[in-house]
Amino acid sequence: MAQDANNTRCDFADYIAGLFIAQNDRPNRLRSINLGTLGPLQRSLLIADGTVTRILEAHSRQRIQSVKLAQSIGALNAEHALLSAPVGTTIIRRRVVLRGKETPIDYAEAESLIASHRLPQQMVDEIESGDESLGRLLHQFKIEVRRELLFFGIEKQNSEFNSEDQIKSSKLLSRTYRILSRDQPLMVIEEKFPVELE
Repeated sequence: MAQDANNTRCDFADYIAGLFIAQNDRPNRLRSINLGTLGPLQRSLLIADGTVTRILEAHSRQRIQSVKLAQSIGALNAEHALLSAPVGTTIIRRRVVLRGKETPIDYAEAESLIASHRLPQQMVDEIESGDESLGRLLHQFKIEVRRELLFFGIEKQNSEFNSEDQIKSSKLLSRTYRILSRDQPLMVIEEKFPVELE
């Protein structure tokens, strides 16, 4: 029986490795994960190819709100291969925290690079002026998308922000993916979850 359990863990690791198409290109700040140490929720969040907000709502049994911490509009100063965007392309940079509406718990941080010229102007206006999550906006505007999982790892909490709006965890489970529509990248999103989240 123990041998079967070990085989299952190996199969899961192989399965995960096959889902992330750029794992070998992950940034140096991300360290390897012992997948056996992740709980069921963390494993689900790691490989989710749908709206993370909904998974967190089902887990926490409450509405999850997207709280915008920072947002700016600017031009790329270098080519961005994952966005298929050349130098000078106007993008939106956005940082949010996913927080329980009924509790003060922060479940995730997300940093996004958005190729706004590939989105309907109404949606861009909503991104610029509102706090709604990107997943909900894509659903609201009926944009058919697919997600490509890129890479994942464990990282130390970034002390640069030094803010009350920072997830209170010394280590974060990080994953990066991109959202495409008609084979054009719309967004590259990095999501971070507390390692001890369950």
